[in-house]
Amino acid sequence: MKKKTVLIVGVSSFIGSNLAEYLKKYFKVYGTYFSTKVSIPGVLCLPLDVTNKDSVQLVVYTFKPDYTIYCAGLTSLKDCHEDPKFSDKLNTVGVFNVSNFT
Repeated sequence: MKKKTVLIVGVSSFIGSNLAEYLKKYFKVYGTYFSTKVSIPGVLCLPLDVTNKDSVQLVVYTFKPDYTIYCAGLTSLKDCHEDPKFSDKLNTVGVFNVSNFT
């Protein structure tokens, strides 16, 4: 039986990396990161800017995941305060772009 696929957007996050480690036992797992490169044995990880709609579409259409888990986001309150436009873009536009194609 073929394993179902999971795409974890934000695999470099604490939750994303731990989910990848756990889910790789049961699923074919793909992960994306923005700037913090990740290497998880058994998981294909690649860079992705979730605010770039064309890039998101390419990743989703390439891997055709059965499930997508969004773990990306700006979690530092200091960073959110210092750059609210980027924070809003990452925490809202990114979610919209990913959900639009999955």
